[in-house]
Amino acid sequence: MLRIDFDVELTINDKPVNVREMLDVNQDDLSNEFAAQASRYAYVAVMAAQAEWAMNEAKDAVKQEEATAFMEAKKLVGDNGKTITDGQAEQMVKIDEVCVELHQKQNEAEYKFKVLQALAKSFEQRADMLQSLGAKARAEYDMTAMKMSEIPSSRKTVAR
Repeated sequence: MLRIDFDVELTINDKPVNVREMLDVNQDDLSNEFAAQASRYAYVAVMAAQAEWAMNEAKDAVKQEEATAFMEAKKLVGDNGKTITDGQAEQMVKIDEVCVELHQKQNEAEYKFKVLQALAKSFEQRADMLQSLGAKARAEYDMTAMKMSEIPSSRKTVAR
């Protein structure tokens, strides 16, 4: 069995996912590995698409809150009795608690998307590896069959 030498803890839809087990390959049962490959890839690809959507939603929420916070800051009057400058308003937006919290959520969503995107890429590479392993197994089988055909027929029979 090919083992992955790292542990990645990933939670998808509030369920822990063992990435190592998903990517491991049982070389003694390539038929089952081929059969499971497409559904595993599809599962991860759908999760990556959902994570991308969540990331984009988080980015939109940040933009909206920043715009709102900026407009609120521009309404404020500075110590000199004048409205604050755009630069001052931008600085206030950067330390706005809601904006900071939304940025953290955006970063988490982006991280999850990138991990799932990389995992989907790993499944594409896993599919290529399975094809190579299958070709290797067929070549070994063909070599064994060829060796058997070279044995004289009198030696192939089993004594009764």
